[in-house]
Amino acid sequence: MNTILKIFLYTLLTVSLVANELTWQKFEDALNSAKQDDKILLVSFYTDWCGWCRKMDNETYTNDEVKNLLNKDFVTVKINPEKSGTINLPSGTITFKQLASELGVRSFPSTAFLTSELLLIDVVPGYYEPSNMKTLLNFMSDGLFKNLSFQDYQLFTEAKKLNETNPSHKLNYVIGYFQLTFFDDKEAAYKNFETALNKDLITKEIYAALHFASSENSNKSKEWLKKAESLGYTEKSELDELVINFVKEIFATR
Repeated sequence: MNTILKIFLYTLLTVSLVANELTWQKFEDALNSAKQDDKILLVSFYTDWCGWCRKMDNETYTNDEVKNLLNKDFVTVKINPEKSGTINLPSGTITFKQLASELGVRSFPSTAFLTSELLLIDVVPGYYEPSNMKTLLNFMSDGLFKNLSFQDYQLFTEAKKLNETNPSHKLNYVIGYFQLTFFDDKEAAYKNFETALNKDLITKEIYAALHFASSENSNKSKEWLKKAESLGYTEKSELDELVINFVKEIFATR
């Protein structure tokens, strides 16, 4: 291999490695970057004595896929509320401890997500291994927090995974419910409700769910509603009750 090619490959590799490094910025600098690049502000709260914080630093924030997601859509900050330090905000100066308190941080590690306008999206307590952190970051970057909580999103993704390996009418109903209620994806919801019906989930709730997932005022929609009412269906909250019961049954032993 000639010298010029070696230099080129070395430079390419170096640039690639540097680009994938995670930079923890000062809060003020991170806020400016978030505004300029329209990114979400991620604030990792930790303490020196916190073993799970160190584990998250060593295993999660060093993961290449996690770093790629962070560098793409987020600006990152680390703050130890037990150390002295201040942050200069447009509204005035605040200490590290005060920031943690105002955001509702009660344990460590905790990860806060804020908009570039300093509006709190969520504070997620606890250690997150790389796989769960990727799910959390995708949830935030895709803007799904506007429609549902991360806990509900985790439940939805877990239900889909379970249905791939151990399909059941209850899982189809749960997945369809989320698609209809939180994602307004009537087509996907209808398919899952129909699959649940074909697996012998013959209840007033499944007929009502098919009614809501059908085209509004269509003949099919009216037929499903008529069947639901013939079995005693009266209000939409009955769909909520059934999904809660199914979730308890499915995840009770997990």
